[in-house]
Amino acid sequence: MIRQSSFADEEEVLNLTDIDGRVFEFKACLYQNYYYIRYNSEDSYGAPSVRTQTLKYTEEGSIYSSSNKQGYLFSHWIDGSGKVYNYGDKVVGLLEGVGQYLDLYVQWKEISYTVYYRAKHNEQLIGTQYVGVKTYNEEFVLIGCPFEIDGYQFDYYKVYSKTFNPGDTVSQL
Repeated sequence: MIRQSSFADEEEVLNLTDIDGRVFEFKACLYQNYYYIRYNSEDSYGAPSVRTQTLKYTEEGSIYSSSNKQGYLFSHWIDGSGKVYNYGDKVVGLLEGVGQYLDLYVQWKEISYTVYYRAKHNEQLIGTQYVGVKTYNEEFVLIGCPFEIDGYQFDYYKVYSKTFNPGDTVSQL
């Protein structure tokens, strides 16, 4: 008769059987280490957001993207040591310990755009004046129209379906 079927590490084992000459084979039962990748981000309103990915040590995984944030584009992830992880990067065996966490932090790139004043008459370009590169949340004030055409008076600026007047403060285009 076998008295016990499993033992803890370094447990003293005595009196396994009462049968003389019995042979025991101790088989090692192994399980694969797993770890977590914790994606620390923020939602479109700036509130903290965390997603977790579970990977086995030998399992290949892909780095996630981040949710959207108004006025920004997802750039990449960075860990606490400064190592960069890009969306779609293949990873395997990043951490050896069971249940360890790799924290990644989202890095955003602010959306930027170029602003010009342009005037057209009968689909012909009359003039262009460069204003500059602006970022999504950067405000700028519209000036009066820098171009004149005989017999015409400036009315308003138009960007897509939005209309603006000189003196308007503009951002988040």
